[in-house]
Amino acid sequence: MHKDEAMDIAHRVSNMTLDELIVAYGKFHAEVENTPNHMPDKSHNWQRGFHAANGLSTEANEILDAHKKELYGKQRPLSPANIREECGDNFFYFYLLMSAYGLTLRDIIADNVSKLANRYIEKFDV
Repeated sequence: MHKDEAMDIAHRVSNMTLDELIVAYGKFHAEVENTPNHMPDKSHNWQRGFHAANGLSTEANEILDAHKKELYGKQRPLSPANIREECGDNFFYFYLLMSAYGLTLRDIIADNVSKLANRYIEKFDV
């Protein structure tokens, strides 16, 4: 991606649709991703998945850490702006994981909703 395209995206982000934002994520992956290629017995997509899983774990722990600092008296009140930023970092790695394995957000959500409906069906009234 050229610098002008990145700047254009940055300026248009507040007016972009969800689909346009997801396309933009895809453009940034190539620039940001630092997938190691030192495991020749593993496919590039496996390595991307591994990188994404590590990133998700790290970023999820940053959300947990923000809660712990507030809970255990570190005089650091939970900041919605920080949680929003960390959610964005998590979604970046989540999207990287999806793209590594050819998954779509719609299919993941549909599968999860189906699983939840079946798992908790007994909790609903007739």
